[in-house]
Amino acid sequence: MKVSGAGDIATAVKLNLRINTSFRGDLDVYVRSPSGRTHWMQRHSRAASGVNLDIKNTDVSSTFFGANPNGQWTFFMRDFYADDRATFKNASITVKSAES
Repeated sequence: MKVSGAGDIATAVKLNLRINTSFRGDLDVYVRSPSGRTHWMQRHSRAASGVNLDIKNTDVSSTFFGANPNGQWTFFMRDFYADDRATFKNASITVKSAES
């Protein structure tokens, strides 16, 4: 995802993400900012039961506060169980800065 025109310093970052899967405990999911900062949204764990991963308007500002938000943001997803495929459905990011 490309972010541009947000100003030089992030003051708020919110994420939305939807992944369809039969078991979300198999997933590793994180987002990386243009500056290289990473925020884990899900780490695979047999304790994380349930289907699908649906993250709505989640505030991750503490990870990205003060960084330049402009550039390419990347979502990464890995399903650890080979016989059960997760499907990336959609993602969005909202960035606010001191200048915007």
